[in-house]
Amino acid sequence: MLNLLQQLFFIIAISIIFSCKSKNEYEIVSENLSPLYPLKISPKEDDWLYTRKDEYQSLDDYIKSNPTSIDSVRTKIYIMLIGNFDEAQKDIVSNTADYLHAFYGLETAFVVINKDADIFEKSRTNPSHNQLQLSAKQLMNNILKPQLPKDAATLIGFTTYDLYPGNDWNYIFGLGSVRDRVGVWSMYRFGDPHKSEEKELCLERTIKTATHEIGHMFSMLHCAKYECCMNGSNTLSELTSHPAYFCPNCLAKICWNLKHDPKKHLNDVKKFWDKRNNKNMADPYNKSLKVL
Repeated sequence: MLNLLQQLFFIIAISIIFSCKSKNEYEIVSENLSPLYPLKISPKEDDWLYTRKDEYQSLDDYIKSNPTSIDSVRTKIYIMLIGNFDEAQKDIVSNTADYLHAFYGLETAFVVINKDADIFEKSRTNPSHNQLQLSAKQLMNNILKPQLPKDAATLIGFTTYDLYPGNDWNYIFGLGSVRDRVGVWSMYRFGDPHKSEEKELCLERTIKTATHEIGHMFSMLHCAKYECCMNGSNTLSELTSHPAYFCPNCLAKICWNLKHDPKKHLNDVKKFWDKRNNKNMADPYNKSLKVL
């Protein structure tokens, strides 16, 4: 009788152990890195979260959402230039493409906009500042989506024009679709790349916006827990204050999705900033690599 009870107890114990969800490698990396990364600060007036609420999305939530991902065919990040770009502006785009390759670990390539594409359809004059603004949604639906290459993981349009998403908005820095794999962003408000004192800041802002919008294209929601590149931005000063890196939680999500080694991701992005002698941007990666 005792032996039977012992066997029964053993079977129950084993069942409990194996029914418990074991942590995957990405969750472990996230937990190890979490002490290094600051939590989201309370929003100030005019900040994104001052009048909005972004729900926390865990790695488990993200996995269950069946996020957009790469496959054996869709393996590239494509960039389309919308409008005219001079050499200084093209240099910003080229460096951003190099960064996206380092950050997402995917090949970046360019696709040329169709000659008959009407980028000014549904454009408007900003009611407050009178500058021309292109419709972000029109660009995504009528220009980017029809030209999405078969081997594209994502296609993102890049423009020097200001953007707006709807008549009830003043402007946006960029807009990305969670499911359609297209997005658009603008460097209009990011500073003058022709001025040496503004060029690096213009690049940093462009990189943050491009990385953020492509994060959305891989079905990532706004980050509500940490200071993170996936934080929403309502103003240029708020965008500038956000880091270019992904927090531990968002890093775990994108590495799980793209089947990336988190340490390789950190090292590749660190090398990008090291090459530009940008110690402030490289420093979080150096600290993270020491932990891993």
